[in-house]
Amino acid sequence: MMETVWKKMQLRCLIDLQTGVQLPSTLEVHDQLEEEKVHSAVQQAQLDEQQVLLDRKNAEFLVMVATMARLRYSNSVADELMVMMRQTAAPVPEVDTVQAWMAAPAAEQCLELARRYFERRGNNG
Repeated sequence: MMETVWKKMQLRCLIDLQTGVQLPSTLEVHDQLEEEKVHSAVQQAQLDEQQVLLDRKNAEFLVMVATMARLRYSNSVADELMVMMRQTAAPVPEVDTVQAWMAAPAAEQCLELARRYFERRGNNG
């Protein structure tokens, strides 16, 4: 009995007194909110998936940078670069930035260029 009264209340036509436009019922509003919630969850899942792919590509790029440093300079330079790259909030460096690091004639210069990049980007975002 109570359920029947509730359904009748939900199905009543509500009119906005100022505009004369029919207002959605509680059930319609509830359904619309549920649809929006599902849509939002789908969008969030897509964003999460894109972030996972981006993180994976960034990690692969950082490994490639370390490999180049290992081949060009030494294991210790590669290890130090990896530590810098993983411990900073700076964005992944652009290819031309990494090329400049690798063009440095000495390992110390390569690491100094990388340090400056990460200090500048890490502090300023």
